Amino acid sequence: MSTVTINEVFKKFEAKDRENFKKHGYVVIRNFFEDSEIEALIKACDLKKNGDTLIIEEFKQISLSEKIIKALKTIIPNKIVYPCLSLNRSDDQPGIGGEKNERVFHVDSIPDDFNYNEDYKIYNTGIYLSDHKNYSGGLKIRPFSNKIKLVKSDTIKNRIFIFLKSILKLNISGIFQSLKFYKSINIDSKPGDFIIWDHRCHHSGHFRRLKFLRKLSLEPFLENWLPKFIFVPEPSSRRVVLTVYADANSKYLENYIREQIKKVRRKDYYLLNKNLEEHIQYYRSKNIEIRNDGYKYWSSTS
Repeated sequence: MSTVTINEVFKKFEAKDRENFKKHGYVVIRNFFEDSEIEALIKACDLKKNGDTLIIEEFKQISLSEKIIKALKTIIPNKIVYPCLSLNRSDDQPGIGGEKNERVFHVDSIPDDFNYNEDYKIYNTGIYLSDHKNYSGGLKIRPFSNKIKLVKSDTIKNRIFIFLKSILKLNISGIFQSLKFYKSINIDSKPGDFIIWDHRCHHSGHFRRLKFLRKLSLEPFLENWLPKFIFVPEPSSRRVVLTVYADANSKYLENYIREQIKKVRRKDYYLLNKNLEEHIQYYRSKNIEIRNDGYKYWSSTS
């Protein structure tokens, strides 16, 4: 497992970099936010309020601010769709196993037909507000993985099970995939950086950085298994704002929204988004479509 370095062309992100982004599957825009913005976002995260950040006063509508929209238009040439998935987190801890596990390579392209000739056109973004260059706890990504089907495993036991299952089914492709380890990178983000990544890009949260060989990125199932003392700890406070955006021309968008809004664990989150209705006309005039489907779905079923 050798190291991968961040493509530094992304220190300044412009339209000419669109194809480079599509190839790598992610972008890190350095020093995107000013100190005053970082301070305000940290304070807002520490309030631990539920609901979309667009309606939480302390976030000052950062998720649809002019600077973020300008960056997004570099990769979304058509109308931007805001599916009301802008969550803030403060000092959350990763679980191990099951849907709650964040320290595992996963994708958010659900549903997907795995037609890699067709771009997914739905994107994750992260405003990481802690130091993940010198500490653990940040985002791990496999560059170029937005064109590769994922084999998901969060434990060594699970990896062995997938391998044996593939042998029993004479699944040559499955055997190969279960044995192959793609290069990954622990993104050395610092407060003020803005990260965008394709929904198909393999990523993992809460990475663990080794005390020695700090540039080496391990598979998440090894990070879960190896003893804690060999890793650099997470920052004393870990804060992040995660927001989803989409291209209106994405063929996957309607099914994606339909799958997201039915997640019971997000019911309370969606029900708090009633006031998003007040923003729909304003942002429509800016060629941004707010899809408050989650609120409409849960308010009609409650």
